[in-house]
Amino acid sequence: MVESVNLASASTLGNPDVAARPIDSYPTDQAVQNRCVFYISGFDPRGARHYHSLFRTEIHKKNVDSAESSKVNVSPRKALNQFISTWFTDSSPLSSSLSTRAEFQFLGWDDIARLNWPTSRLKHWIGYVKVSGRFLFSSFFSKGWKSAIPAAIYLIAPNLIIFLTLLSMVLILGAAYWSITTQGKFSGSAVLVLFASVLGVWSTWRLAHWFEASRRLDWIMRSHAFTARQAYDEVPEIDQRIDAFAAQIIQRVCDNKDDEILIVGHSSGSILALSALARAIAKYPQIFQHKAKVSLLTLGQCTALLSLLPRAKRFRQELTLLSRQVDLLWVDLSSNADHICTSRVDQFKLCGIPTPPIGQGIKVCMVSPPFYLLNGVGGQTKQHTEIFDLHFQYLKHFQVKQDAQSSLGHDNYLNISTGAQNLQTRFEPHIPIPMPQGFEASVYLRLNPDVAQSGVSAEDHYRLHGKRERRSYLMSLPVDFDSQSYLDLNPDVAQAGVPADLHYLLHGIKENRPYRTV
Repeated sequence: MVESVNLASASTLGNPDVAARPIDSYPTDQAVQNRCVFYISGFDPRGARHYHSLFRTEIHKKNVDSAESSKVNVSPRKALNQFISTWFTDSSPLSSSLSTRAEFQFLGWDDIARLNWPTSRLKHWIGYVKVSGRFLFSSFFSKGWKSAIPAAIYLIAPNLIIFLTLLSMVLILGAAYWSITTQGKFSGSAVLVLFASVLGVWSTWRLAHWFEASRRLDWIMRSHAFTARQAYDEVPEIDQRIDAFAAQIIQRVCDNKDDEILIVGHSSGSILALSALARAIAKYPQIFQHKAKVSLLTLGQCTALLSLLPRAKRFRQELTLLSRQVDLLWVDLSSNADHICTSRVDQFKLCGIPTPPIGQGIKVCMVSPPFYLLNGVGGQTKQHTEIFDLHFQYLKHFQVKQDAQSSLGHDNYLNISTGAQNLQTRFEPHIPIPMPQGFEASVYLRLNPDVAQSGVSAEDHYRLHGKRERRSYLMSLPVDFDSQSYLDLNPDVAQAGVPADLHYLLHGIKENRPYRTV
């Protein structure tokens, strides 16, 4: 069972989030001095140069933000080999002597994306129609669409656009043919009709192109087509690249020079990140026995697009392997506002992969960043531009509206990758923990009326706050407890109208109140 918590709606009862505490309040063994970040982008023909430039731009925005408590320096980019580039960051919080050095290794596959990026729109359409049926007739629409309706729409809409475009062109040509043939001879008006029909066909074609490009459907269609081909083993070069990524991860782990190693996947790159880590574990099971804490971070993940395809058996086997890793933490930041990703979806349950009980397998923390609190969102930009921009918002500095109270600006990719807190510590309040034996939601809410009033579920509150606050969850009354005697011996309780057993558990034990007559 995989539990998830939405930061936008999590209760603020009890202690403040651990992630909001000053870095100096953490034990030194939880501070990260050296971190390695393996970053894998989504299906994108732009490579390391683009993402390094984007990273430097967003770090600069972070540095000039007066609300931030640290300054981060970013080094120039350097190519290690044909598909790996690297750069470094140094971060020193202004209120602390701690410093964190992070090495970013961009695991590139943009060359493969360019090879599978048809430039001819006709070829692009034919290729999409050819593979889209694999999604339309897969279990995605019987299992996943309810959890990811926008993503399902993005699968259907391109086919509808292609059909309507071709239908309109056929109707225009058909009308022109009918008009010319009914005249009985080829006249000057027939020439005008022929010219108008050609213009109409061209305009329809251009209009479809404009609509597709303005809403970035062309990009999404190419990405979906690649994912479908990947499931059918029609892109052997991507398997070879994932194996190379896995080997790079193993090598870094064995170097024993990092406190934390983060494998980060954005968009469809999350698929590659999961596979690379799974293959690294399969080749080197001792991966979690080294100095570095190895964790997984996905941003706007689109995993379900591959995992639900019938032919993606190897990927589901890799998910199964990951589900059994007791030492692995997977944090998924995928916003409900991001219509391209599949947000807050239990990937294991979705694929029918049995997961061990909480505490006996992978720890999964699913968080939906409240992007609606961002400046510039909600009427200030066009909606179709927003949709695609939001999908890249995970990689950017968060400028939250002034009247908004949120941890959005703290728990984002820039701070996670450059800050002194490790992933485990940063998301500790939101990581599912095993429920204690005998826990009953109704009892917990009765013993903690402030929780009941908050509207937060008993299980979520106990995992987020109750355990740390040592809240009561059992009605452990003495065997000889007598409610009427307790009220008779404590008239102030009877006058207050509080149930005897509840008052005794909450206050009577501490106050050593009598509960029975001798």
